[in-house]
Amino acid sequence: MKVSSRQHRSQDGLTLVELLAVLGALALLAAITLPALAGGRPRSEAAVCANNLRMLGAATLNYSMENEGTFPPRSSTNIWPQRLLAYYEKLDVLRCPSDRPIAYPYTTLSPADAAPRSYLINGWNDYFVTTLAGSELQEFLNHRGPPMPEAAIPLPSQTILFGEKMTSSLHFHMDLVPNTGNDYDEVEYGRHDSRRGAGGSGGSNFTMADGSVRMLLYGQALFPENLWAVVNLLRTNIVAQ
Repeated sequence: MKVSSRQHRSQDGLTLVELLAVLGALALLAAITLPALAGGRPRSEAAVCANNLRMLGAATLNYSMENEGTFPPRSSTNIWPQRLLAYYEKLDVLRCPSDRPIAYPYTTLSPADAAPRSYLINGWNDYFVTTLAGSELQEFLNHRGPPMPEAAIPLPSQTILFGEKMTSSLHFHMDLVPNTGNDYDEVEYGRHDSRRGAGGSGGSNFTMADGSVRMLLYGQALFPENLWAVVNLLRTNIVAQ
């Protein structure tokens, strides 16, 4: 007895061969798209981080406009997160989603200064130690120095204003000291890497002094020029480690 072809079709009207072909196509599509989706989260986190740094850059430039062209002064209280809070408004801006920063352990600071934070600002100490002397220099070294003039930065689009810090770091400022400064031991240069935990690879976001944000691959912030430096001697004569 000849069996009708309808008996070989699924309830949806597909033959067994057609059904297997559809399932094979879906499996192939999953194999193609799942790796892309898995890699999407690090990229989206990097984008949020870049936006945070863009907001901090805009906050600093707006602060400068209202404070005679100067960036927030260095101090041990009322530090830059608090001074800029009115411009960036939400403390979540201080946190990179790829980071798990801890809150500052000392409760004497303002809520903004004590909040979990993924970023640190350029301390400009290479500029101040070469332009100040005597009591003024001592005041700066005691965290009571003058604010950094925005106009004193000769290459604002090539000079770092904010960078991503190491998760465990409690520093607020990046202090540039030849070959031993915070640019080596407090800054995170490879936070955004599809290979989580891979050292010496990936890259991090940085805000430049003109407010622009750049993703720099591991090592590019320090070599061939140290982009944290204002003084040309330190900018071009520090060997990356």
